[in-house]
Amino acid sequence: MVTIRPWEWSDAKRLANLINNKNIWNNVRDILPHPYTLTDAESFLQHSISAKTPTNFAVLLHGEVVGGIGFIPKEDVYKYNAEIGYWIAEPYWGKGIATAAIGINESAGEKRICAGVCEKKECCQKWDHHGRPCVRPVPGEMNL
Repeated sequence: MVTIRPWEWSDAKRLANLINNKNIWNNVRDILPHPYTLTDAESFLQHSISAKTPTNFAVLLHGEVVGGIGFIPKEDVYKYNAEIGYWIAEPYWGKGIATAAIGINESAGEKRICAGVCEKKECCQKWDHHGRPCVRPVPGEMNL
């Protein structure tokens, strides 16, 4: 079962171990450092845990952290939108975990979600947040 929850300090080592992966780094925004260290994980957790309104969450499979999902709320005429970003640890790719996590967030939120798609990541080109095959890659844009 896929669930999400706010990040916790106890996630630091697992976070650093899972996300320190060149294949993940190749498919996310440039803000993610590589290599990803325990210090990077602690810095991210400090930001996430201290946020007044949480926007970053751990993705769990059967109670174990396997990835992360987050939102960047938009402003002005886009105030009802949020850009979504996610990563799933490579051993868990292709199991529908990201689709399930996005569904959990979509049903809990008031905002419409949107995302860029990395043209190199074939699995992201096959579905949208409803599981429909309508997402097409935009050259130069990255999936978070």
